[in-house]
Amino acid sequence: VSLAEIDGMKEFDLSNHGIYKFQLLFDNETETIEFDASAASGGWNSLGQYELPAAPVELRVLNENTGSVVFADAVRYQYIDNGSKPE
Repeated sequence: VSLAEIDGMKEFDLSNHGIYKFQLLFDNETETIEFDASAASGGWNSLGQYELPAAPVELRVLNENTGSVVFADAVRYQYIDNGSKPE
């Protein structure tokens, strides 16, 4: 298990897109992530930090939001060195 930061929503005007919902799936677990796209800045925006296994991880973009469209461009998983060794 390693700590990773997940980023998304790169360089788009999302001011009227509302709250996006994602599902993060790993180790037979599902975690729902809500992202306020109307508060997003240009560039990468954090979706949070998660303890992720070395096994497969899936991020699903759901078609549920409070805006009129669902748009996803890219997702970046970034390892965070918090001083502990990955398991």
